[in-house]
Amino acid sequence: MESDADLADRTTLTPVQVLIADLLDFVLRSTYFQYNGSIYERDGTAMGIPETFEEQAIESAPCKPKIWKRYVHNTFTILDRDRVDVFLQHLNSQQPSTRFTMEIENNSNIAFLDTSVYRGTNGRLTSGVYRK
Repeated sequence: MESDADLADRTTLTPVQVLIADLLDFVLRSTYFQYNGSIYERDGTAMGIPETFEEQAIESAPCKPKIWKRYVHNTFTILDRDRVDVFLQHLNSQQPSTRFTMEIENNSNIAFLDTSVYRGTNGRLTSGVYRK
């Protein structure tokens, strides 16, 4: 991606951020689960809110997230810090039965699905094993 001359025309993310988003997408769509002693591969989108809901909510949002990744009822979202409250209000105004809450990074770190995601001083994202 670093040699992709058109990347800057398609996104404001760095090549590493695009790679992390692509890896998150792959992991979130490659899920296995066990039920009654048998192992199954989940097929289709994750359980939780309908995909059409999030597509419509993001499309109509007054500010668009740079990254939006969802697994079941957890989302990993990157957007401008001064727009977080506006975006959360917008999501919660879309459907009365769906309520979003948020957690904001602390010391450039946030836990997501038992993984710690770190934001470096240069804005690059890295991840590691989550430790409380």
